[in-house]
Amino acid sequence: MLVVDALRHAGPNATADQVRDFILHAHGWVGINGVYDFASGDQHGIGENAVAIARWDAGKGTWVAASRPRGLLPQH
Repeated sequence: MLVVDALRHAGPNATADQVRDFILHAHGWVGINGVYDFASGDQHGIGENAVAIARWDAGKGTWVAASRPRGLLPQH
């Protein structure tokens, strides 16, 4: 979706450099795992606090959280 957003801003004939520049300056971009910030300079886009592990629950027919943020095990 971030690349689609870049193409929407730069146009369908955007060069690779234009797409890269858009992504490197993306700040506050909301994605599936949280709010991305590529402008921080680390090129990760999202911090470790947003990392979570999910598992498929066939009984519920959906994904459920298997960890807390940072991938920490759930508290009991």
